Amino acid sequence: MARDKTFTAKLARAQGGEIYHSCRVCGEQYNMIKIVKSVLGEGKGGAMKFHEKVVKVCKCNEKTQYDI
Repeated sequence: MARDKTFTAKLARAQGGEIYHSCRVCGEQYNMIKIVKSVLGEGKGGAMKFHEKVVKVCKCNEKTQYDI
């Protein structure tokens, strides 16, 4: 049988702590942010490549993560 996909089911899961985690240092919830860097590729063509990285950001580490 398929899983419940209603908004109330998603909200209940979020409040249960399954999705969002809190920082151990400051107590704030993490925000998931995708950082995309463009890099000039090596080789004959020299095409642009994109490196994607998903990081958890809170008040403690937001300055270090945004400086990337």
